[in-house]
Amino acid sequence: MNRSEENRITIVMVAHGRSDVVRQTLTGLAQCDQPANYQQLVLVENGPECGMAAVVAEFRDRLLILHERIGSPRKCVALNHVLKIIERGWALFIDDDVRVSPDWIQTYAEAFSQFPEGHYFGGPTDVDYEQRPPEWLIPFLPASARGLVFPEGTTEITYPTCFLGFNWAARIESLIHAGGFPEQFGPGTSFGVGDETLMQFLLKQAGQLGRVLPRAKVWHQVPKNRCAAEWALKRIHASGRVAGIEASWYERKIPRWLGDLRCHIRHARNQLKRVRLSDLLRLNAVGRFSFRCYWAWIVGFHTGYRESASAEFPSLLTDNRRAANDKAVPLE
Repeated sequence: MNRSEENRITIVMVAHGRSDVVRQTLTGLAQCDQPANYQQLVLVENGPECGMAAVVAEFRDRLLILHERIGSPRKCVALNHVLKIIERGWALFIDDDVRVSPDWIQTYAEAFSQFPEGHYFGGPTDVDYEQRPPEWLIPFLPASARGLVFPEGTTEITYPTCFLGFNWAARIESLIHAGGFPEQFGPGTSFGVGDETLMQFLLKQAGQLGRVLPRAKVWHQVPKNRCAAEWALKRIHASGRVAGIEASWYERKIPRWLGDLRCHIRHARNQLKRVRLSDLLRLNAVGRFSFRCYWAWIVGFHTGYRESASAEFPSLLTDNRRAANDKAVPLE
């Protein structure tokens, strides 16, 4: 294998309907400067037919798009299908509803050249709201709906701090060696979340470090139905459920009660950052909602912890490695 094959860059996008939104994202990517080792964009469509082929045709030559369709609605199945196709080089992950700056690809390319081994990469995110939510609600939204900011001067992160799934990159070989994406998690599953979190957990277990690229910033489009209080509660419950499953493995070498306590303390600290102490003491509307959020996380966490008793987390990783070797079934 020559050096150019090792360092070639493939942008990976999973699209589920919404061809008009995909067109906006591809328009931004087409305006990016392309480094010499840019290879292609693989777009996997795992939703109903919605005119995506026509959109792809508009940008095929500029972005060198490979358009695939698969039958499974699970995002991680689509991502593992991509790993099967490209096998080596760098994968740069993006969603179908983001806006990028013109130097986005180039920024990643420079990092790949500077740190070719032992790292995965990611950058900060911001949001483009369809309708801006109330200011008091924004801290309770997931990072995908409020933005991800790293403290100034941060160069590396390690799990449980993670990059968001629409702005990160890793070597294909490292992802395959780790077993691929966990197909029990993420969009299209009962969890709905946790895919990139657990993938980065697997990379960390393999000795990889996350490298922060402050200039590699993207803006995520957030519809108004994902800025509602009830939606935020559902996401917090789902995140707590994944956290419970993670904790059952991550804290397995210490007594369960201690691992449980550590996770609760960690979440309580994060919760207190979202709300003023005066709101909690007065139990006003914001304070009451804060307690609802905390309770949603606790219920989700213990649900995940209980699930791990019947489906041990290490066995999920083993199942994930087997699943990564199966081919996705293309649509006819």
